[in-house]
Amino acid sequence: MYLIIILAVLAIFPIIAWLKTYIMKYYLMHQFKIGVGLQYRAVTKEYYNINSNKCIDEETFQDFEMPDILKKINFTYNEIGNEYLYNRFFKEVNDFAIQEAIIENLENEKVLKEVIYQLNKLNKTYVPILSIKKNLQNLLGKNMLIIPFIFILDLISIIMTIVSFDNAFFVIGMVLLSLMLNSMLTQKTDSVNLQVGVINDLVVIVGKLLKIDVYPESINNELTKAFKSTKKMMILTSPFNKIKDIDIFGLFELIKATFFIEVIQAWMLKHHQEQIEQDLLVFYDKIGLLDTCVTVKVIRSKFDTCIPKVISEERIEIDDGYHLLIEKPVKNSVILDNNAIITGSNASGKSTFLKMVGANLLLAKALNISFAREFKYYPFSLISSIHMKDDIISGDSFYVKEIKRLNQITKQAKFKSLILIDEILKGTNEKERIVIARALLQYLFKSNSMTIVSTHDIEITKGFETIDKYCFNDIKKDNKITFDYQIKAGICTVGNAIAIVNSLPFDQSILDAINKIPEV
Repeated sequence: MYLIIILAVLAIFPIIAWLKTYIMKYYLMHQFKIGVGLQYRAVTKEYYNINSNKCIDEETFQDFEMPDILKKINFTYNEIGNEYLYNRFFKEVNDFAIQEAIIENLENEKVLKEVIYQLNKLNKTYVPILSIKKNLQNLLGKNMLIIPFIFILDLISIIMTIVSFDNAFFVIGMVLLSLMLNSMLTQKTDSVNLQVGVINDLVVIVGKLLKIDVYPESINNELTKAFKSTKKMMILTSPFNKIKDIDIFGLFELIKATFFIEVIQAWMLKHHQEQIEQDLLVFYDKIGLLDTCVTVKVIRSKFDTCIPKVISEERIEIDDGYHLLIEKPVKNSVILDNNAIITGSNASGKSTFLKMVGANLLLAKALNISFAREFKYYPFSLISSIHMKDDIISGDSFYVKEIKRLNQITKQAKFKSLILIDEILKGTNEKERIVIARALLQYLFKSNSMTIVSTHDIEITKGFETIDKYCFNDIKKDNKITFDYQIKAGICTVGNAIAIVNSLPFDQSILDAINKIPEV
């Protein structure tokens, strides 16, 4: 009778686990279909920091409002995907053939449901793991010398108790001694132990993903090799990881502590630190790739996007392109195949246009998506000067910061780059600005790169007859200023600075003084 009750109680656990899994899969799939993403998470740059060959700098990334764009399009399910997605924007080349093959496999709803569930399982338990090699190197060997003796004494005490229960006090004493010593040792291996827990979860998740054939064969083979290698190295803690959900009384945790399982596991990994680092990079890359593929699938269903086309000619063709952060964007179409100067009145759309071009190029190169009806591009490197600020820490003024950035740009111009500069040299006086700007632009326009620059100064456009000219204009009607935000060929010769002042409730004496000056 008691045996039946015990078996019935034990049977409840797998039923509850199955029901919990079923409900979670249904919930996650429902959220996916309605396009609800997870909350935005800050990036620790764990994966980014190992990328030593970045194709753009942080300043360029910031110029096109990419952090805010990521807040809108980041639908990754765990920290690995989050970190991997961020790093994609800084890689020169991403393999879109593999990406699109995975996305095609995700058209199978059964596969998609399992993928989303497995990716989400890492969401709550993840801690950074790519630093494990460094943490293992800090482990000292002398801390391990006493463990074999205590381990043997633990076994002897258990055997003695089995022979005669009168020796049970010996077991209790050894367990208490082991727990005390384990507590001291795990303080030195605590960071590794946390990482080991995540690695065990990764092994389980990768094993599940390998069974559903979501990856192309080449990725599957690479992942399988890393999976088998890591699984072998995690042999001590893996069994405990599998039963942790049913260890409601902490019995197995007690066994782990008594026999120093986590400490020994950390020591074993120390002797395989190169291999575990290599395997974890494979895990990170392939899980991050899969999470990013799910994100791209969501973006394409949620927003008005296209799949960009890479072309061999050095130009960019945009049909109905827009910047995602504009609530009601005015879409623009243009072919950029030459250096260009963009003029326009205040708030007419020059900066937004440059940001639209830059953001779409970054998205095309990182994720194979663009916010446009059609986007064709040569895979330029990208560098920009748009959001200049005073640097309080270095003491650089606005102008000094800007001129330093332009110096960086002239060096980058030797390579095939797209250079986007907004309001060139607005941080200094007009006379010197025009002289310096002309000299810089003469250099950039003769370089291997394509430069698109915006300016208020009509004088800067003179002398560049072979350079394309574009403009943004405002429309003045009934003392009101409106904008169509459409890019047009030509030069804007009419300013609107005084008109904007007149449209605001300044003191009349100020307005009278300003209006004595002929409007430009």
